[in-house]
Amino acid sequence: MQSVLAARIQRLNDRLKNLLQVAAVIGKDVPVALLQAVWQDGDGELDANLAQLRSAEYLYEAQLLPDVHYTFTHALTQEVAYESLLSDRRRQLHAQILAAMQKVYGDRLREHTERLAYHAYSGEVWDEAVQYSREAGMRASERSANREALNWFEQARKAVDRLPVTAHSTAEAIDLCLEVRDPLFALGELESVSEALQQAQMLAEPLGDNYRLARVLSYFTPFYNWTSQPRLAVPSATRALALVEGTEHVDVKAATLTFLGLTSVYTADFSRAGEAFTRNIALLSGELRLRRFGMNALPGAYSRGLLGFVLAEQGQFAQALRIGEEAIEVAAEAKHPFSETAATCLLAHTHYRRGDLSIAVEVGEHALDLSSASENQIAHAFACAFLSGAYAGAGQVEKARSCAQRAEQLFADMRASLGQRQARCVLVEAHLRAGALDLALELASATLELVRASGQRLLEVWLLNLIGEIHARWDPPELERAQDAFIDAMTLATDLGMRPSLAHAELGLGRVLTRMGKAEQACNRFTAALTSYRAMDMRTWPELVETELRAIVPK
Repeated sequence: MQSVLAARIQRLNDRLKNLLQVAAVIGKDVPVALLQAVWQDGDGELDANLAQLRSAEYLYEAQLLPDVHYTFTHALTQEVAYESLLSDRRRQLHAQILAAMQKVYGDRLREHTERLAYHAYSGEVWDEAVQYSREAGMRASERSANREALNWFEQARKAVDRLPVTAHSTAEAIDLCLEVRDPLFALGELESVSEALQQAQMLAEPLGDNYRLARVLSYFTPFYNWTSQPRLAVPSATRALALVEGTEHVDVKAATLTFLGLTSVYTADFSRAGEAFTRNIALLSGELRLRRFGMNALPGAYSRGLLGFVLAEQGQFAQALRIGEEAIEVAAEAKHPFSETAATCLLAHTHYRRGDLSIAVEVGEHALDLSSASENQIAHAFACAFLSGAYAGAGQVEKARSCAQRAEQLFADMRASLGQRQARCVLVEAHLRAGALDLALELASATLELVRASGQRLLEVWLLNLIGEIHARWDPPELERAQDAFIDAMTLATDLGMRPSLAHAELGLGRVLTRMGKAEQACNRFTAALTSYRAMDMRTWPELVETELRAIVPK
């Protein structure tokens, strides 16, 4: 068919063949106003020539109002006409079309960003190829079309490499390394994230540009966090903040405070995490709360969601639910899918920790639906992990195991060790609820060793409580090991201010002491747990403790 089409095109007179070739370079959709601006022929009879091409069934009118547009009858026709041009002539036409578009669409160029980027790059107009390709990538990123965004940013990076090396082009190269980081992160390609950030730092250090160096260091912070290197994350964030201290660079401050807070969540430094998120919420007032500042998630929404997580881990559930709902509202107002998914996941966790298990499942399933509709692997993996915890708590053990295994595999594929360890925590709980104690203990013990080595104390407390429960359920029960695990959990949870985890450890230890025949000590633990649960207005758990107390306290 290609040969037949090529022969047909070759038989056209020069005027018609030239017109068809120009139309092919414009694209499948051919606005007549643009064709008129580019096609150069002495007779000026564009309409008559288009009529001949229409009669020969090369083109047809696809739109009459408000502007006349033609399109190719077959995509293959356009391809063959395009390939019939020599490469130099194609390049010249692309550059001419770019200039014509800027003239014809001067007041609405944003509507045509992607086509402008295509023609600028194909026409080797490198400075404008950088500009329009980057804008196209940012537009795709705004709607969470991460693979498309990545392709546009990579095109911009190739274009900037063709520019002379100057301070300006170096700054452009740094910015593009940072822009490409978000879609790579969303797609779970963390090794490529590291490569982009290393290249950006290598360019930024000798440039002496504190703003761009601060952005690079800021973005290194979540990379260190997701790859379980919190000891590197905090200094990176601290240095980034110091570089922009006293400046108006809200974008760097917002991103860095979010990342610093997130790192502090997993090290269970809740004071620093709460301070970072609270500062960010105050910083991003008004319309600023709807700005992404180049981040994967809106810092105005994400900081609220993460602050809700912190408050939930401290047992301040009323505040956690309020700020968590605010996070979803901000993300929904901005119409940003990833941010809405993240905020919904975090709210599901708050309901789970409080003991509102049916609500946690409902919210978690909504988060999973949101993540499934996007191209964001990180969001989908976390949605699976948070939903697994809700399912396990609600007794839906097979669903819990399926979600946890899916999350663990996704994080493993991305080499995101932090997410993988969190997924393993919920998988341990799922195995435990399903009665697969050997699998639960093996996974919990291995994961505990990893989180201790990297200082991820949040996960350490969760795992200690689970390990205590596993030993208590063993046949025969390993009560001394269970007691040790619960005491370790109590000690660490007390130091960190993790009140719900402390109450769970008190309950677990009370059960162990009951089976050891130490009724009075068990009663003390149950009473402490019950007092804490009631003070935090937790659900489900107070009823369980009351049942345990009735079994050992004489009427």
